[in-house]
Amino acid sequence: MARSDPAARIPASPLLFAIGGVGALCAVDAIVKHLGGLYAIPMVMFLRYAAGSVFAVALWLQSGRPGVSGDAFRAHAMRAVVILGTAGPFFWAVTKMPLAEVIAISFIAPLLVPFTARLFLKEQLRPMSLLAGAIGFVGVLIATQGAPVVVGAADRTWPVIATLTSAAFYSLSIVLMRARAAKDGAVVVGLLASTLPALMAAPFALLTAPLPPMSAVPWFLGLGLCGTVGINLFTRAYARAEAQLLAPIEFTALAWAAGFGFLFWAEVPRLQVLGGAVVIIAACLISARVEHRARQEIPLTN
Repeated sequence: MARSDPAARIPASPLLFAIGGVGALCAVDAIVKHLGGLYAIPMVMFLRYAAGSVFAVALWLQSGRPGVSGDAFRAHAMRAVVILGTAGPFFWAVTKMPLAEVIAISFIAPLLVPFTARLFLKEQLRPMSLLAGAIGFVGVLIATQGAPVVVGAADRTWPVIATLTSAAFYSLSIVLMRARAAKDGAVVVGLLASTLPALMAAPFALLTAPLPPMSAVPWFLGLGLCGTVGINLFTRAYARAEAQLLAPIEFTALAWAAGFGFLFWAEVPRLQVLGGAVVIIAACLISARVEHRARQEIPLTN
């Protein structure tokens, strides 16, 4: 009997939730690209999470105000620092490079998770994880080739480094969330992932940059709404289907980013970007397969 396609085992609603979640978070990236060209990045960061806090608090209230333990607060305070380390370089990079190119390079983040898990959670580092990481890095090199030379344009090296730095922080954020998600629940995780970064970013943003005009408020509210919707849709998707079946759906971000980039900035992804993305995605799928097999081989204990 032929083996069934894993994607065919995903019920329709989780599949649609996951695709919608990716789209909503790519809309966040597109709005950030627009706002980052108008306002200081620290202010965009602060208002992105401040606006997200409005919707996260509303969801928390609607969910019956689940409690936040002191242990959860301390753990998510550490994660908030990592979230800002993820957002800052990424927000800056999308203002310097085409959106699809930044997204393609950032796909390397899942390949960095085994290394950060080894560093912070002491998880075993498998040889295939090293191979997948090497393949993914080759994909990054491919994706960064062939960019047109524009007279007076800033060196693209720094935006690429910023994207890779953001991916490294994001991989750590995933590891920290893995350690807390089951204990705290999605509502509390979402609440603290918005409010704590907003509080931490506020002093620096308010001391270094002027507040945007009132005409920008709808943009920032849209930013917060898209972020909250994206996280909520992902939570619903992963509550209804296994992570290993849904993970490949996250790579549809490249299509969303390419669509937003073409629609608003007439950006057309280069063949090198698409080729590099294919290599990185292949490496991610290899890594996910190895992780799945390793978990199946873990003996059950009483």
